[in-house]
Amino acid sequence: MVQSYTTECKNANTSIKKVGFKVSNKSQRPVLTSDCDIRQIYKIIAKGTPQTPPKTEFNQLREYSRLYYHTIDINTDPRAKKYAQFLKQQIDDLKQKLPAIVFSGNTTRHTKQAVTEAFNGVIQSDIDFHYWNGDKDAERLKDKLKADPYILGAFISPSGYGLKIQIHTDNAADQYTATRDAFNRYLSDQYGVPFDVIDVLPISQTCYLSYDPEIYTNLTAAAFNEKYQAPQPKRTAHTATTTPPSEAKNIIESIITEVERKQIDITQNYERWYRIGLAIAHHFGEPGRVYFHDISKYYPGYRASATDNQYNSYLRAATTGAPVTIATVIKYAQEYGIKVKSTDIEVVNPDQIIKVDRYVSEATADISQAIQEHEKICIVAPTSTGKTQAFFKHILPQIEGKHIVALPYVANVKQAEQRHKCGALYGNLDFIDYSTAYQNKIIATTYDQAARLPGDTLIIDEAHNLSGQYNFRPDAIQAIEAAQRDKKRVILITATPSPMFQMDGFHVLQIEPKEKPQQRVKLRPYSDKKHAADIVYQEAQKAITANEKALVKYNHIDLLQHVAAKLRKQYPGKNIGVLYSDQDNSTNDTAQAISEGKFPFDVLLCTSVINDGVSIDKTFVHRVISVEKEHNPIPKNLVQFIARPRQDVDKIKYICYYLQAKQPNKKRRAVRITSLYQDIKDSNARRCKGINDTLQPDEDPTGGDNLSRIGNFKSQITLNRNTGLFEPSTFAAMHDAEQIYRNTLTLEAFTATIEANYPYITIEVDNQYSVDQDKDLQKEMQKDKDQDKEDQRQIYKLIKEGKQDMILEYVCKKEQTDFKVVKAIQEHQRIDRRNKNLSNEAQELHDENKSLFKRSHNTLERVSLRLCTCMRYGIKSAENIIFNDDKVIRHGKSFNDIITSIEAQILTTCSAEDLNRLSKHDQKIIFKILQIISGIKIPMTRKQIHKKILDAIGSNEPYFNDEQRTMNIVKTFFNLQRYQADKS
Repeated sequence: MVQSYTTECKNANTSIKKVGFKVSNKSQRPVLTSDCDIRQIYKIIAKGTPQTPPKTEFNQLREYSRLYYHTIDINTDPRAKKYAQFLKQQIDDLKQKLPAIVFSGNTTRHTKQAVTEAFNGVIQSDIDFHYWNGDKDAERLKDKLKADPYILGAFISPSGYGLKIQIHTDNAADQYTATRDAFNRYLSDQYGVPFDVIDVLPISQTCYLSYDPEIYTNLTAAAFNEKYQAPQPKRTAHTATTTPPSEAKNIIESIITEVERKQIDITQNYERWYRIGLAIAHHFGEPGRVYFHDISKYYPGYRASATDNQYNSYLRAATTGAPVTIATVIKYAQEYGIKVKSTDIEVVNPDQIIKVDRYVSEATADISQAIQEHEKICIVAPTSTGKTQAFFKHILPQIEGKHIVALPYVANVKQAEQRHKCGALYGNLDFIDYSTAYQNKIIATTYDQAARLPGDTLIIDEAHNLSGQYNFRPDAIQAIEAAQRDKKRVILITATPSPMFQMDGFHVLQIEPKEKPQQRVKLRPYSDKKHAADIVYQEAQKAITANEKALVKYNHIDLLQHVAAKLRKQYPGKNIGVLYSDQDNSTNDTAQAISEGKFPFDVLLCTSVINDGVSIDKTFVHRVISVEKEHNPIPKNLVQFIARPRQDVDKIKYICYYLQAKQPNKKRRAVRITSLYQDIKDSNARRCKGINDTLQPDEDPTGGDNLSRIGNFKSQITLNRNTGLFEPSTFAAMHDAEQIYRNTLTLEAFTATIEANYPYITIEVDNQYSVDQDKDLQKEMQKDKDQDKEDQRQIYKLIKEGKQDMILEYVCKKEQTDFKVVKAIQEHQRIDRRNKNLSNEAQELHDENKSLFKRSHNTLERVSLRLCTCMRYGIKSAENIIFNDDKVIRHGKSFNDIITSIEAQILTTCSAEDLNRLSKHDQKIIFKILQIISGIKIPMTRKQIHKKILDAIGSNEPYFNDEQRTMNIVKTFFNLQRYQADKS
C-alpha cells in the first residue's frame, strides 16, 4: 500500500539551515566556514569555487568509478579482480581528499551528541546505485524527485553512482530516526527505490562535497514530519503450540549426541550461535547452560568463559521480546545432516479448522479475519484446492498494505505474473524495471529476492521448503528467513506443514474440503539408478503408443534431455517437452506450460520444479509417473506431484511412483585426507559422478564441471575423526547419513505413512515389476555425452581461433546437437555481443580521454587516464607488462607496484607528440625525475631519496609530496631496469 504523507506545509526558507563542515586530513582545501548555510553549499556544488577541487578531479573520480563497476559487473576475466582492487583504492584516495559536510547541524565537533544539540532540521538520505549503469539510474531518480514537494535538494554523489537527497523537518532531534525511517519508506513506496540501495544514516553522518551543475534545489520545500515506528514483535503465548519440556529435552539431547558423534560445529557464525543460545535459554533456562556448552565446544574459537558470559545475556533476553524456539536448533541441525529422532514432533495439530466444499476461496472472509488477528499465520490446505489463486485474487486485495509473495522458483513467479497480472521481480533488473514492478500492490518474487523488498505482508508459498526436510537451497532459505524480520505480518501457505511452524509461534489454520475422491497409485521399486533412463523412456513410449498424454518426473536434466532427443528421433510427429527451473523458456510450448498452465505436449519430462506450484490445468493428462532417485524419499513429495494436473481424478488413468530400492550390503566409500580444501571439493563433487563411483588419484572429480554449480558442501560430507576420512552422504540435508547406508528402504513403511496421513490415496505395491534394461539406450546416452564434449571442444576451439563464422556451419553438419552445444553457441553469442559493446565503449572512452588530454594541465592525470584505458581495454603493452611478464610480477611487492611500473613505462616511452603537448614546466619535471631516479645510488634511505626528488623538482608538486607514491615509482623503475637487464 502506498502511504499518504500529508503534512503542514512549512518551507525551509523560513529559517536558513546552517551546516557544519569537516576538512579531510589529505585535503589542502579548507573552503567552508562555520557560517556557511545550505544555499552556499548548493551553490558550491553547482558551480565550484577556486578553492574547491577542480572539475577534472571529479571527472577522474567518476571515470575510475565507471571502470570499477564495469569491471566487477561485466568483466569475467579472473585477472580483473586485481584491477578492480586498484580502481577501488584510487576511488577511496580521491574521496578522502574531498571536504565533507554535516547537513544536520552546525558544529565543529562531528559527534552524535554535538550534532544532536545543534540539529537544524535537515535530514540526508543516500541512495547508492553501486552497479554498472547505476549512474544513469541516479540521474533518472533525480529527475523524478524534481516534482516531489518534500525535496529540499538532490545532487549526484562524487562517484557519480549515487544520489544525495536532503529534506527538512519540524520534528525534534530525538525524532530523527523515526523521521528518517519514514522518509526512506516514502522513497520506497512512492518511487520503488529498493531498501538495499538506501543507506541508513546516523544524525552525524558527513557528506563528501560533490560537483553537479544540474543540482536540484527547492528552498520552499514542505516540511516532512511523518514518523515511522518499526512494529514491535509481540510475545506469543505458547500454550497448545509450545513443545512439551520432555519433548524439547529429547530433541536437544538427540542433536547433541549427533554433534558429538560427528564432532561438527553447527553454530557456523555469530548469528546462528546467538539464535541457538536464545532457543536453549527460552526452553530450559539455567539448566540449558550445559546444552549450550555441548553445542558450542566444536567451534574452533570456543572459550568456556566467553560462552558462559554469552549465555548469561541469553537468559536475560529470553524473558523479553519474541522467543526463539527449539525449531531453530532443529533447522540448523538438519542442514548438517542431523535427523531429530522424535515421533511426537511430526504431528501438526491445527489451531483452527475451516470447512469448505472444494476451494480455499470459499473461506475468504474467515481467512482474512484470521490474518488480521494474527501476525504469524500458516494456512494449510490440500493440493489442488486453489490456495495460491485464492490469495492473489480474493484475499490479498482486501488487506491493506503492500504484499510480497515469495515463490520458490522463477517459473512460479512467471506463472503468477501471467495469471494474476501482479508485479514480478526476479533475476537482475535495472532500476526502471524494478520501480515499475514495485508500483503494484501485490508483487511476486523468488525466495532470494524477497529480503530486499520492503512491504507490509510477506506471503511464503510452498512454505514446507523452509523446514529443511526437502533439500531446498540453504542460501534461499536463509534469504527468506531474513525477509521476515521487517514485515508486520508473515503468512505461510502449504499443503504439508511442519511442526516447526507451530513451535515458531505460527497460528495454524487448516482448510478442509469435502472428502476427496480416491486415487490409486502403483508403487514400484527399482534397484539401480542406471535403470532410471530406461524407466523414463519406457513410460513415455507406452504413453505415445497408447495415444495418451503423460507427465514424467525425474530430477536429472541431462538424462531427460537425452531421453527426449531419442523420443523425438523415434517419434518425429510427437511433441516432447522438457521442463526445468533454470531454462530460458524460449519455446512457445514451454512458456505456455509455465505461464498459462497449458499442456501442449504429448509427453512432458520434468524435474522437481513441478512439485512446487507449477500447475498444469486447462487440459487432461492421462498418465502421471514419478521416478525418485533418493533411497529414502519423502511421502509428501508424492502428494505434491500427483496433484499438479488440475483435473478430475477419474481422468487420470495411471499414476505410478518408482522408488530406488537399496542394496543393503553396499558400503560407503571414503576419501583419505591429503589436503583439507581438495578433499572437501572431492567429497562434494562426488555426487556429480554418483556416490558409488570411485575417483582415481589424478581424476577430475567434477568431470570438468564448474564447482560453483555444486551447491552447499557442508551438508554433503561427514568428517570421521577416528579414521581421518571424509565420508560422503547422498541425503545428508534430510536424514542422518549413517542411517541411510545402514538401513534398507521398506516399501511397507512408505505405504503406511501415505495411507495414515492421506486416506484418499491407495497404494498398490508391485514388487514383481522388473525393468527391461535397454542397452542400446545406455550406449546412445554415453555416445551422446562423448559427442557433447567433442562438440563443445570444437566450438570453443573455433571461438579461440577467431573463426566464429564457422560455428553455425559446424553445428549444421551434425544430425542432432545436445542442448549443451546450443548453450555453448548462446554463450559465444553473448560474448560476441559483450565484445561489441566493449568496443563501442572503448571508442567512447578514447574520445572522452582525448578531450580531457587537451584540457588537462596535469601530466600525471593524463598518465592515469591513459593507464585506465590501457588496462581496461587490453592495449598490448599494458597487458604484457601487467599480466604476461612473470618477472615484473615477481619483482613487484604489490599490485600497486605493477601499476606504477606502467606509469614509469608510459613516462619513459612518451612520444614526441605527447611531450610537445606538455608545458615546458611539466617536461622539465618528467626529465628531472627520470634523471634523479637513474642516478640514485644504494644504500639510501626512503626519506633521503624522497627529499632528493623534492629538492630537484620543488616541493610545490602535490603529487610527489606523498612519500609512498614517490617510492613506488622509484622502486618499480629499478624493477624495470632489472627486468630489461634480465631480458637482454
